[in-house]
Amino acid sequence: MGANKSSNESVRYFKLIAKAEKANTEERLAIVEVVKNSKKEYEHGEWFGSLSGFITNLEIKSFEFEGEKKEKFVMLIEDADGVCQLEFTNSIAAQGLINAMLATDLTKEVEVSAWIGKSGYVGAGIKYKGDKDGVKWALDLKDCPKPTPYKLPSGKDATDNANVLEFWRGKFLSIVPKAVKENFSGERKQVEEKEKFAGYKQNPIPKQQQSSNNTQGTVNQDNEPDDLPF
Repeated sequence: MGANKSSNESVRYFKLIAKAEKANTEERLAIVEVVKNSKKEYEHGEWFGSLSGFITNLEIKSFEFEGEKKEKFVMLIEDADGVCQLEFTNSIAAQGLINAMLATDLTKEVEVSAWIGKSGYVGAGIKYKGDKDGVKWALDLKDCPKPTPYKLPSGKDATDNANVLEFWRGKFLSIVPKAVKENFSGERKQVEEKEKFAGYKQNPIPKQQQSSNNTQGTVNQDNEPDDLPF
């Protein structure tokens, strides 16, 4: 899905909700469109199970929330209908999505999904458009960093997950070079080739210009934190 295009190529904004209690618990959906109301304030709009298209850009942006500087992951998903921008913070759901993206061929059209699972937690993943099953994780969780345990002054046990967040931040950055505009323009080229072929069929070469060896008129068709500021 994409956004309707205008001369300025409009963009629709979405966010992945990492906490189940803040997501759509009735329909078990975890992607929501962010829209402006009549007061020009941001609010949640329609809920979605997935967004599909070609991933044409990935980046990390900073923002301020309750006086604290934070980071969010930003993904652009583009198709013939327009552009969707999906934002999410470095949560367990996002880490699962990143893990699958590490094994994804971004030159292909994909579907990015987020849901509330049977466990009651939010999950996220990616699959190729038209496929039934999602892309499997590139990394086994047993080989990934775990939160560092420590004790509070009170003597209670606690964990520090800064190392985990930094690890997945680095993995996200490693995918960034693969998310390029050409991922979608390549698909656009295929559409243009099909239109070109259709044009030949509608305007065939006059018989007097053809010979038994003429090949004109044919085309080779083989060619968890959840504190975003809105």
